[in-house]
Amino acid sequence: MALREARRDAVWLARFPEENPNPVLRVSFERTILYRNQAAAGVLGCTCEAGKPLPPAFADVFDDAVSTGRMAEAEVALGPAFYAVSIVPFPAEGYANLYARDTTKRHRAEVAAEEARLALEREKDLLQAVMNGAWTTHLAYLDRDFDFVRVNEAYARACGYTPEAMIGKNHFVLYPHEENEAIFKRVRDTGVPLEYHDKPFTYPDQPERGVTYWDWTLLPVRDASGEVQGLVLSLVETTARKRAEDALREANEDLERKVLERTAELALRAAKLRALAGELTLAEQRERRRLAKVLHDHLQQLLVCAKLRLSQLARVRSDGVPRAVSEIEAILGEAIDASRSLTAELSPAILHERGLPEALLWLARWMETKHELQVQISVDEGIPQLTEDLRVLLFESVRELLFNVVKHAGVAVASVRVLRNAGNEISIEVSDAGPGFDPRELPPAGAMGGGFGLFSIRERLELMGGVLEIDSAPGRGARFILSVPLAQTVTS
Repeated sequence: MALREARRDAVWLARFPEENPNPVLRVSFERTILYRNQAAAGVLGCTCEAGKPLPPAFADVFDDAVSTGRMAEAEVALGPAFYAVSIVPFPAEGYANLYARDTTKRHRAEVAAEEARLALEREKDLLQAVMNGAWTTHLAYLDRDFDFVRVNEAYARACGYTPEAMIGKNHFVLYPHEENEAIFKRVRDTGVPLEYHDKPFTYPDQPERGVTYWDWTLLPVRDASGEVQGLVLSLVETTARKRAEDALREANEDLERKVLERTAELALRAAKLRALAGELTLAEQRERRRLAKVLHDHLQQLLVCAKLRLSQLARVRSDGVPRAVSEIEAILGEAIDASRSLTAELSPAILHERGLPEALLWLARWMETKHELQVQISVDEGIPQLTEDLRVLLFESVRELLFNVVKHAGVAVASVRVLRNAGNEISIEVSDAGPGFDPRELPPAGAMGGGFGLFSIRERLELMGGVLEIDSAPGRGARFILSVPLAQTVTS
């Protein structure tokens, strides 16, 4: 455009060379300056005096005009300055007029504009590279109408396009979605960004992907006046994590359901075991009572009858008979006493007739009589009547523990306390001031000299919902605590 203007101005200004503000030269076809106007002095990079050669910078365009006989135009650089040059030949006269116009400012502006354009392209390329470098983040810039202006490779790849193929396409033409479109419009119209987590989306052109999930942020981009001119959409796919979380939640729910089912099953089995333990204890006690009844009703009666007959025989007058009868009576009396004692040991009637506290008092007297062990009994008030199976189990357990005191503690005094604890629980403490022991060193159940009695007590108590605690250490005696819930009671 500058050259066309220079050509137009050259025709008009040629009539006024001295008044022309731009340089004008007349040059012979041999490139010798014939004339210059005032504006050409010192401007074109030389003195440009008449008789001087034409500056080499003009040679090509000058020769072109001379050789063709037509006006030639070009932009010529002279040092830091630039000129739009027009050469008009006059073949008949053998010279040509050179008209120049300083275009340095325009040239510099064009250079600056080109540099700015290249810089902008570099920044765009850099921006695109940065966007493409976000492999796990889908980025897109859309204009106010939601047409794609720029997308990164991750976004385009997820949509099944190249980034270039998406430019200019409308988001909601590709992916119609009323709810999402309303969200985009709200951000555009209000300028308020929005953020969502695990937002579901189904690709209409990729149904095989099913429902996908995304964390996404929608940010408005404002111009210098503050108006929203576009939106930046940032997406991170969370489908894999969401499906893993759903699978984990379902697995946990399934596990919890199985745990509840298993817990219920174990509770049922535990209840059955407690019932079986109770039945076992009762069966054992019934067998003890049966044996005691046999001893009392049959064997003892026979022994008593034999003793009576011997008493009758003793009255018969015969040498040696009374003495023999006396000896036999003594033996029979001892057998009767042993039978009666065994009857009481197998199944003391007081346990079934008077309850656990009275039975423990009887046991204390029996231990002192039989084993010279003084047992101090202490019973809290308000101890309820226990069920028969638990009453028998606790009595037998206390007796076993007192036998242990006799066998191992080497003391003459032991203590039994029956307590009603907080939390609806009853406990019995059996203690002594003997040498004590380390509970961790007890031999395993069934081993030679092992604690089968303690093992049996613990196992039976646990089956009844109770527990056996052992508090002992070498040099400080021993304390055994039997605890059971009061659910194992009946109305007195």
